[in-house]
Amino acid sequence: MLKFVPKEKMLTVKVTPEVLRDFKIAADQEGGSMSAIVHMFVVRKIREWKEKNPDAFKQNNEYVRPVLKARTSRTKTRAKQGGG
Repeated sequence: MLKFVPKEKMLTVKVTPEVLRDFKIAADQEGGSMSAIVHMFVVRKIREWKEKNPDAFKQNNEYVRPVLKARTSRTKTRAKQGGG
């Protein structure tokens, strides 16, 4: 049985106009909204990750993001190389 749970947080995803257009078409073909499809994807990925690493998702653990190495943008890198 499905249970209605109000969603209170918003996720912003930046994509190119072409990707947005194609995603709208794909959502129409799927018969759902873009939001519903993104929600399904996120929930599915969380389920997969929980199976692979359940300790990371325990309620009592305070999640700490891993430190990622900063990347420079391609534009800055090309400009430094004289290509940009």
